[in-house]
Amino acid sequence: MFRDQPQTADVEEIERLVRLTGVFSRDEVAIARELIEENLAKGAEASGYHFLFADGPDGLEGYTCFGPIEGTVRRWELYWIAVDPHAHRSGLGKRLEVASEAAVRALGGVMMIAEASPFSASVYSAGDDSARSRPSLRSRHKISSPAAMTMAPPSQTWGAGNSPNRK
Repeated sequence: MFRDQPQTADVEEIERLVRLTGVFSRDEVAIARELIEENLAKGAEASGYHFLFADGPDGLEGYTCFGPIEGTVRRWELYWIAVDPHAHRSGLGKRLEVASEAAVRALGGVMMIAEASPFSASVYSAGDDSARSRPSLRSRHKISSPAAMTMAPPSQTWGAGNSPNRK
């Protein structure tokens, strides 16, 4: 079970976790912090940033941040997924991903977009629970089965005002 209510301590914990992964730039770390701060200040609905947290015995072990894409109907984006390197290979990232998909469905979403690289984005149905339609984030852009997902070039999935630093 994951926690979905942010706490003040999550600001520092998210920054620590995102830095610890070693894959995000200084600017990206600042954005991760900014999104949780905005959620704490305005709430999930007003900020557009929803979170799931995986707490462990030594602090935050993983989290996701996702939100509705402005200018679309029932389309959401997975902005962040980060897991403590000590929890890699434990399935935590997959469990967070699946729980985020379920949260989006519960909020009325039908599609979630996850950026897979700077050059491509992957799109999949938030309503399909089959394992084949939920490949790992790293491999989503490689899947070509129309039943699994549909691909759209970044120019069709990203536009002014719908990236995580849109505010």
